[in-house]
Amino acid sequence: MVVTALGAKGYTPPEVGKTFARARALCQAVGEMQQLFPVLFGLWIYYIMRAEFNAAGQLAGQIEDLASRAHDQEGARLGNLVCGGTALFLVPIAVAILGSASSY
Repeated sequence: MVVTALGAKGYTPPEVGKTFARARALCQAVGEMQQLFPVLFGLWIYYIMRAEFNAAGQLAGQIEDLASRAHDQEGARLGNLVCGGTALFLVPIAVAILGSASSY
């Protein structure tokens, strides 16, 4: 469902955000935590592309939290990546680079 919306409209239309939000709700309803990573990442991209950096930062924190609770190393790398990516828009560049580089 998300791929169809992206292919037709790109990342920024409100329908895309609603589709990702619905996918997120479905994952949470069935307890499918591993599938939340790509959904939260898609929502993060949606907010970054719309220049909604505070919302993107909240999602980055949620990805890090989910990875920590799931003891998921790939999820932790994703969380670090999106936190660093968000920081590029919100903090001085040196701080963003140093924070993002810590996972490598």
